[in-house]
Amino acid sequence: MIKALFVIHVWSLFLAGFAWVLQRDGNGKLGGNFPVPGIWLGLIYLCMVPGIFSFVPVDPPYDLPSLDVVGTSLASNAIGDLPGSASFSLLWLYFLPASAFVTQTLWRWIKLQRLPANPTDDPDVYISSQAVPPLTLSWPRRAILIPEGLDGAKGLIAHEKTHLKHFDAELTLLMLVLRDLLWRSPGISYLVRQWRLSIELRADTAAMKNCSKDERTAYAGLLLNGLHPEKFKKDDQALPCPTAHLTSTRYRSVKMRLKHILENEAHARKMRWDYGVCLATLLTVFVGAVSVSASPWEQDQDPVKFVKRVPPTFPKNCKGLDLSTVERSFTTTNLPKGGEKKRHRMIVGEVVHSFDVRTDGTLHNLKVVSSNHPCFEPHSTAAMKKALAEPQAEPREGRIIIKFMYIDDSPEEIEESLHALIK
Repeated sequence: MIKALFVIHVWSLFLAGFAWVLQRDGNGKLGGNFPVPGIWLGLIYLCMVPGIFSFVPVDPPYDLPSLDVVGTSLASNAIGDLPGSASFSLLWLYFLPASAFVTQTLWRWIKLQRLPANPTDDPDVYISSQAVPPLTLSWPRRAILIPEGLDGAKGLIAHEKTHLKHFDAELTLLMLVLRDLLWRSPGISYLVRQWRLSIELRADTAAMKNCSKDERTAYAGLLLNGLHPEKFKKDDQALPCPTAHLTSTRYRSVKMRLKHILENEAHARKMRWDYGVCLATLLTVFVGAVSVSASPWEQDQDPVKFVKRVPPTFPKNCKGLDLSTVERSFTTTNLPKGGEKKRHRMIVGEVVHSFDVRTDGTLHNLKVVSSNHPCFEPHSTAAMKKALAEPQAEPREGRIIIKFMYIDDSPEEIEESLHALIK
């Protein structure tokens, strides 16, 4: 999970920089290469792909060789019944701030839903007595709020109806929650901010469609004067959803909107954006594949076979062993007179080793790739130094999983041994 989050953070930063380069204008025109909302949404989705790859279970087309070390007693069924169970992890450190960010955004969304409003002849439009700019509410309310005195501004209403038509309010809430879950990292925040600007440009274009130059000028003046950000500074803090007023203090964004309104220019995507998104998609798949292939379980198609495998001894103490990693299951034993007998099994330790195999089958460059606790590593390493593989046609690399497990008839019989191991 931590690995997936790290990949998403780094990759979103790269995609944001990639988009920033594509967005630069070489012809001196402001916003000439600004893409449509679908492009920005696509880039945001691409930020998630490499991380999702890390969660996709990939079953290798080969069997990893393993060496099971069986103990003498069994553990309790439930982790919660055992003392010392570790519930605190790095994920808690990550998600506590993220949940605070999400809670803040959802609270603002709730405040929007509670704004008082009076209906009008238009079933989608409501008049608000609050000092708020025109805005679109998301589900479940799904309505347009217009402050008193602006209910006759057809351009603003048309602007908000475009947001309503494209479900921009719902998508905005989703994008902001996603941004919060990623700690409002610079990469994802930049892409979400640019997407929000693109939906405003789309709504401005729809509002000014078939309008005269004077009407466009009046609409731009309304945005600049009647809806100045300072006028709604206090209330703006509680508005995460799309709004017609100029929430952005960035000069470039404001100037871009006014340019499209006054000159009535469509913000169509340029050819280089099409090529850029295609390239970003290919790179995303590549990064996702690499993040999966970097797993410690990868090895050659043909596993190394052993002619001598030495069981390692159990460690006497594994203080601090995280019981949440302990795997509990059952194993079946065939009885001499027929039939089967189920026995409890608990894997308490697991160590992955990498090594080089020479033509005579001897192992060299033995290394620990991963383990669930350091206490198992010296015991598995000592056993692997005595192991011998089958002769090879040529030197090659290999990996092996060594599992430390307890097997017994009942869970009660292992509890005492487990407590001795983790104390």
